[in-house]
Amino acid sequence: MVLAALLLVGCAPVSPHEGAPTAPPTTGAASASGAAGTDDGQSARQGDATADVMRGVTLDSVDDLGAAERAIDALPFTATVRLVTDPERGPDDYQEAITALSSRARLVVQLVDSTAMAGLGVEEARSRARAFVQRYAGQVEVWEVGNEVNGAWAGTGPQEINAKVLAMAEQVRAAGEPTAITVNLWSRPDCYEEEWEDEAAYLATVPAPLAGAIDYAFLSAYETACDPVQRPSAAEVGDALEALGAAFPKARLGIGEIGAQRGEDSDSGHIISEPTRDEKIAVARRWIGMNGQLAQRFGDRYVGGWFWWYFRQDVAEAPAGESIGGELADLLGAL
Repeated sequence: MVLAALLLVGCAPVSPHEGAPTAPPTTGAASASGAAGTDDGQSARQGDATADVMRGVTLDSVDDLGAAERAIDALPFTATVRLVTDPERGPDDYQEAITALSSRARLVVQLVDSTAMAGLGVEEARSRARAFVQRYAGQVEVWEVGNEVNGAWAGTGPQEINAKVLAMAEQVRAAGEPTAITVNLWSRPDCYEEEWEDEAAYLATVPAPLAGAIDYAFLSAYETACDPVQRPSAAEVGDALEALGAAFPKARLGIGEIGAQRGEDSDSGHIISEPTRDEKIAVARRWIGMNGQLAQRFGDRYVGGWFWWYFRQDVAEAPAGESIGGELADLLGAL
């Protein structure tokens, strides 16, 4: 995320991202709630990795890589680290980070954050994906090719956004690497501005080539993206995952992004209070606490995730006494 430029209609969504050639892998088709199959052509690395739950954290910056390394090393399990790349930086700028992170964690690399997507053309997106994958194929477990794709801050509409996501997905899969896409979870129509941002409305626009090119389909969920806050039940989150799984029939499913938004995520019409440590912990418990019900509903197709967006701020670089690292470790470790 790169904290978003927000859109208000009553209460428009707030994105925490604002502010600051081998044959493609193939996975067997699956029902929305069943386990995705694996074809013989799929890489062994991907097949082994997807058998394990993802215990996710997000790094939105590697400017203090040492602090991130120490925080990851302190976790009592092998984390899946989701690295958000800066649109102003290219593959060379991430050599140290990707080398360090891939040696101590499973690694997901987000090629373009949602708010950065709007500023890229299709060919720029294609070239960026090609450059990163050519450089780091084999070191990265999953490449996130589309983030919060049903958010108005990501582009003018599905046609524009899907073209960029497909361009990146084609480059990743041409290298035999797995792809991921993340879709916003909205509980109510007043959570977003444009009709196409609704999950069902957006998913209806996904072209067949893109639907078949995604190996992981994730949800992004923030309580304060809506006003009043959204707090869906595990059953409602499961329904959203069910729809996602139907739209991307080869994909495994999970939660790609959660967190407790803060003041910097506000805009002039939607003010978000700075969360206390206890409030951050409550958000983590409420959402990650749904994991058991989701795992039971979707079986082997479900991979967990819960990539806490603010891991850098709330754990790696948190002031003394403010870290929620212990609580996140307990919650994710129990998955």
